[in-house]
Amino acid sequence: MTASMSLNHVEAVGLQSRMFGTSIRRYNWVEDKSEANRLYNSSLTTTLASLITCTAACSNAIDCTAATYNNSTKECNCINNTTSFTSQLGNMLWRRKFDGFIFDAQLGWYIRLFVNTSHTHAEAESVCGNHGARLAVLDTSDKLSYVTGLPDYRPDIFCYVGAMDEQSDGLFTWSTGTSVTNWMLDEPNGLHLDEDCVAIFNNYLIDLPCSHSNNFVCEIEYK
Repeated sequence: MTASMSLNHVEAVGLQSRMFGTSIRRYNWVEDKSEANRLYNSSLTTTLASLITCTAACSNAIDCTAATYNNSTKECNCINNTTSFTSQLGNMLWRRKFDGFIFDAQLGWYIRLFVNTSHTHAEAESVCGNHGARLAVLDTSDKLSYVTGLPDYRPDIFCYVGAMDEQSDGLFTWSTGTSVTNWMLDEPNGLHLDEDCVAIFNNYLIDLPCSHSNNFVCEIEYK
């Protein structure tokens, strides 16, 4: 395995065989400064190492989704969630990314926002599927807020998500079968014929035609 580092970014190559079949994947580790100075109660391994060695080792840990590293003590912890923690001065959290997807432990998913390409809803579903993913199911306010809080998100651009009214006209459900909430005011409105798909716009959900080409967001559930 190999690794390289810049100030807030670490790249590591390792073997991953849990979710995606045994394959070599290139992981990018991104520092999450919002969760500094925490020791998480979900450590898979604890070692003393350099940051590069730490992230390279955690890339190969089957259940590892993030890592903490303390520049002072050199303590490395490969962790599988960030839901329970105590205070630990100097610890920094590094989240693992691959193929543009970044993991969030609280929401239990890998997420990727596609902003430099536009596709119809069916094409977007296919792109997500090629990554072993699906169009994102934003069935809670926390999930919607997470996506609209991503650095690449633009509120003035339509972004497809994984909901339609294909079963019953006007009754929108996520691909998981749950009902869609968090609509923009006066949505869904069926303003144009066949507005059977759903997109984020101005931080809320709207209905729109599936044939339009838009940005989109994919998710992979962590199991």
